[in-house]
Amino acid sequence: MSKRYTVAILYCLIGIVSGCAQMKETSLPRALPPPEGKSQIVFVRPDWTTNSAVVFDVTAGKPEFIGFLPGVTRVAYVTEPGEHTFMVTSEAADFMKAELAPNKTYYSIAYSRFGLIQERYSLLPVCKVRSCDFTSPSKEFDVLLKESTLVENTEGSRADAADDMDGFIALQQSYWPKWQRKSPAGKLERTLLSEDGH
Repeated sequence: MSKRYTVAILYCLIGIVSGCAQMKETSLPRALPPPEGKSQIVFVRPDWTTNSAVVFDVTAGKPEFIGFLPGVTRVAYVTEPGEHTFMVTSEAADFMKAELAPNKTYYSIAYSRFGLIQERYSLLPVCKVRSCDFTSPSKEFDVLLKESTLVENTEGSRADAADDMDGFIALQQSYWPKWQRKSPAGKLERTLLSEDGH
């Protein structure tokens, strides 16, 4: 394991432990519709594990922090319509593309799996008009939304993410080339399409 990769893991472990405690529960049972002309994506973490998933918008290159996702939570992100790339990190990084239409809300699952030290995550699209691991509307997905808690950032969570940004960038640089080598079919499996919006 390279020194750079080891440092990246240590940075992110610090951020994950402190950041998850800084997110706060909202008073809303569901995310509100996006403002007129905007798009929204809700990232859902359906399971309990020891570490948080950390989600970013990396469309412009440098990671833009969206939120920490501790167990059984979700966070809503409002952005401009169009093509986006999102990243989720823990001890590794993974990515998802999205084609977002205005005035629509989209959903993605932060799916966990075993890693070397802690869980790793992937962002899976929740599809509306095609066959995917998660679809909406569906009874299974409705249960995930009902059981998860909508959380939002605080000054503390934003500060934690900023403090650990060097580590997140190192993970992005290490794992983005691997994602780019996926086949067209593999990339499509990790892409939210405009028609998946609600």
